[in-house]
Amino acid sequence: MKNSMDNLPQPFFLNGPRGAIFCLYYPPQGERRHAPALLNVPPLTEEMNQSRRMHSLMARHFAKRGRAVLLVDLYGTGDSHGDHGDADWNTWRGDLDVAAKWLSSQGHSQLGVLGTRAGALLALDFIQRHPEPIDLLVLWQPVITGNAWLTQFLRMRTALSATSKESTEELQQRLMAGEKLEIAGYYISPDLTRGLAKQSLPDHLPAQVQCAVWLEVGNETGAKLPFASRKKVEMWQTQHEKVTGITVADPPFWVSQAAMEAPELLQATLSVVESI
Repeated sequence: MKNSMDNLPQPFFLNGPRGAIFCLYYPPQGERRHAPALLNVPPLTEEMNQSRRMHSLMARHFAKRGRAVLLVDLYGTGDSHGDHGDADWNTWRGDLDVAAKWLSSQGHSQLGVLGTRAGALLALDFIQRHPEPIDLLVLWQPVITGNAWLTQFLRMRTALSATSKESTEELQQRLMAGEKLEIAGYYISPDLTRGLAKQSLPDHLPAQVQCAVWLEVGNETGAKLPFASRKKVEMWQTQHEKVTGITVADPPFWVSQAAMEAPELLQATLSVVESI
């Protein structure tokens, strides 16, 4: 008889390239040996914490439908080892590589990836470096360029200071020159800044992606995606028939001060995946 405890989320640590990374594995219900898996790539800084509720809900729903999910705290974030100010893009790359290898070792032969906000950049970077098939790519409110995210993040420092005359351009120049800065409670390193600044979602969807779902929240379900997002989705659709772009009426859960849910986003994600 199967132990009911087998279906509970399983916390553990993996050895990343620079230290232990915390993982939470949601085993799939039913036959597990060859069940597909989903690797969750979280957003950055406080957006990661505000997204935890949605990622947990997503993982539970996918697990009930027979897909394993692995939530990962990247090095220097969450319950993983290290300080955020010492994190860099290459270390986070290595963390994802280790996580994907672990999923494969558990018998999950099909791998999908979900990236939220700037996690979408890291998700696509991961996929571009791995030639193996990705049966599902889900992007939640993806950031299209690393520079756009950096500008928005740096504005938090200028907005919080009533007396400072720092500009976002000056702050980014200082980071690029080698200075570590504290912004909204998070230290960010020059190495992370340089790595992030180079990132952008590709104009061509990697060939190994079999299906992609791009979802954003807004005031009205079914409304057009913002122009930059729509342009990127249309580029992908010219190359691949299984690319879907959707807007749903939900709050921006990644910036809420309370644990907020986006039920329409979750339901749209599940509906599109189940229709494939």
